[in-house]
Amino acid sequence: MITDKEYPATHSMSTAWYAADEDGNVAIINYNENGPVPWGAETDLCIENIIWGDDEDSKDLSITMTDDQIDEMIENPHHPKTDSNWWYNCAIQIDTAKEKLFLELAKGRGFTLKKCLSKQRGLYLVDADMHVRGVKRTSLQKMLDNEVIIKVFDLKDMDNEEDWVDEKVVFKKNFDNLPYYIYGQPYSIDFLLERLNIPRNPIKLSQFPETLRRRIPVLPIKFSEKKNFQIAEWVPTNVYTIEENIVDGVEYSLLKLTDGTEAYVLTDLNADVFVEYCSEKEKYQCEENGRGCDNCCRCLSYQRTSSPTVMQIFSPFIDSFRFWDYMGYDEIKIHSVWWAFLQRIPYKDSQNYYLFPKDLEHRISRKQLEEYYLKSYRYLEDKIDCFKPRVLILDELSEEVMSKKYGISNGRMTICGVEYPVFKRSEMESRRAEIEALALLPYRGKKIPHIITVDEMKKLKGE
Repeated sequence: MITDKEYPATHSMSTAWYAADEDGNVAIINYNENGPVPWGAETDLCIENIIWGDDEDSKDLSITMTDDQIDEMIENPHHPKTDSNWWYNCAIQIDTAKEKLFLELAKGRGFTLKKCLSKQRGLYLVDADMHVRGVKRTSLQKMLDNEVIIKVFDLKDMDNEEDWVDEKVVFKKNFDNLPYYIYGQPYSIDFLLERLNIPRNPIKLSQFPETLRRRIPVLPIKFSEKKNFQIAEWVPTNVYTIEENIVDGVEYSLLKLTDGTEAYVLTDLNADVFVEYCSEKEKYQCEENGRGCDNCCRCLSYQRTSSPTVMQIFSPFIDSFRFWDYMGYDEIKIHSVWWAFLQRIPYKDSQNYYLFPKDLEHRISRKQLEEYYLKSYRYLEDKIDCFKPRVLILDELSEEVMSKKYGISNGRMTICGVEYPVFKRSEMESRRAEIEALALLPYRGKKIPHIITVDEMKKLKGE
């Protein structure tokens, strides 16, 4: 498992996300442990998280579902007074004639209205507690006293588990049917995604709001015809494999394709080649194979697209917790790549412990960081020249350091003969319209191949 990249490559957690087919049917891809994860997909989300909107980006977004689709996701209807004193993650049906009273009571302590499933039917997803310290009659108790709630439903268990039987992967699912196609990824990436559910009433991409729809990759296949497929064949993914190759500073991993053949697929725009540029490699006796600085601090990078029109450049000191504040799905971010102005900070701990950026923030001064950058600026320069983004967005430290090399005049910076508009990160909101207009211009950089065949890779390696 790779730990220094600090992005979701392989992962010991549940990861689920949407994909659509060429007919507009929506599938949920579920990885319990391992597998190729599309750039930009959030980790640590299970099927329930994304369906019910528990993740921060979609919790306020509603998918318009038919009654049949809703009914396939809830079960075991029962009278509210037969339920326990604490209701967690359940659906309720209210008397629609008492909707105003319900919405008012739902504001009280101990009651969380998570989502409206159907206003017409009075179906809501809620958490509720009958006993709240300091409250004599909770919102839930008042609803029951006023017969606001008609029924309570359990939510279906949508998880699936993988087992190994007679040298084959066997999935066990905890549901009979859902309105989504469901695919599971075996832990071993030698196996393809496997279809676990064919919906009777499939949810369509058109039922998603535009802000959520734009995040869903559309694949050139029909889910009804594909029991197995390889998502990385069409969508850039993060994945760790034993065999990786670097071509022009871009990393490719050998994976099985949908048709059973193998090929190298794009997995990282920021391959670890900084040793070629590092001013300290002789001091630390680093190897010339791009993997010789394992004890140096590798800084964060992140990518949403292989054809970026926006490059956001930030301090190498930023850690993953602060970095996720940069994420999102607006027009600027979905066209962005994020890069530290140094790929690695050439600092070797005396105990040979691996260091994260936050470990070094108080050990290396800004002046030292600036000196490292000015000695190895070609690393970032080559990346900018490769992508030729339409706009650069710099944080405070990036602007301070990079201006020592290139200078900034009238909000523009010239790199390798190309003049780039430059915006401060602090200006992103006030000048959003200008930045978005640049982000939407056509990509003008080098075309990065998504797939390289085994034979092509042999030729590139001179074999």
